[in-house]
Amino acid sequence: MRFLFIVLTLFTCKAYSQKFDFTTPIKLSMQINSAAEELSPILSPDGKTLYFARALDPNNIGGEMGGTDIWIVKKNSSGEWQKATNNAYGWNNKYNNAVIGINKNGTVVYLLNAYERGSGISFSKFTNGNWTEPERISIPGMNQNDLAGCYMNSNFDVLLLSMKSKKSLGLEDLFVSLKDSIGSWSEPANLGSSINTGGYEISPFLSSNGNQIYFSSNGHGGYGDSDIFMAERLYDSWTVWGKPQNLGKVINSPKFEAYFSIQGDSIVLFSSNRDGDLADIYQSKVLERNEEIVIKDSVNRIVNQTKLLL
Repeated sequence: MRFLFIVLTLFTCKAYSQKFDFTTPIKLSMQINSAAEELSPILSPDGKTLYFARALDPNNIGGEMGGTDIWIVKKNSSGEWQKATNNAYGWNNKYNNAVIGINKNGTVVYLLNAYERGSGISFSKFTNGNWTEPERISIPGMNQNDLAGCYMNSNFDVLLLSMKSKKSLGLEDLFVSLKDSIGSWSEPANLGSSINTGGYEISPFLSSNGNQIYFSSNGHGGYGDSDIFMAERLYDSWTVWGKPQNLGKVINSPKFEAYFSIQGDSIVLFSSNRDGDLADIYQSKVLERNEEIVIKDSVNRIVNQTKLLL
């Protein structure tokens, strides 16, 4: 009777996993997108300021063939985006610049650039009505010369990096550096072969709960040049992940998609060149639904065991 009870219980037991649908992406206005290339969009916590990187623009500090600049656009009182500017509080120079994270109240931004050397990670604080001069963050073992992109979480204790390294499995791989209780950062660790491939993995983004990573890759198959994927973190580890899931053909196209971010668990931003040669910024929205999954394998296994014991 005990085994029959287990079987009957399992037949009524259901596991729930969250799947995501997305609204059709909309290209943001010409106040933001241009004839140049727009990358790495990240929205402030209040949703009123958008930071992004622009490449191949003659108005960049380093000129058209210099590095990317940080561009900033704000909403007016009617909720419409105003004209973007790269007059970004001294955050731009001739090297690659981007905002790679924002704290929870929007008063600290984390920056791709070390400023005195042109590569690395820095931060700037909003104090007394002004943004402070960027301060360098020391990350041991980070390959600054081959750093392709980063994401800093809002708690300032998890840094995801896309870079080339002797520990890489292919081209750019994803790594993680963690801050300990005394404020020191660990040497970047490879996220492992579930995430990284012989191709490239770039533009990491971490969910607000720290359990899902979003990234772009050309090594996991998909719809086109590079697709955006999501993977679940397992066993509270930063190097053990579930199989990456393609976000689907609403987000991904036969062309390049990358730099995915979610603000408030619903507003989605990403870069794509689906409408041309250079990437623009698109906006979508998460439509969340619960999908019931019956654990058939477990039920069948215990049914078979029960039959042998009856």
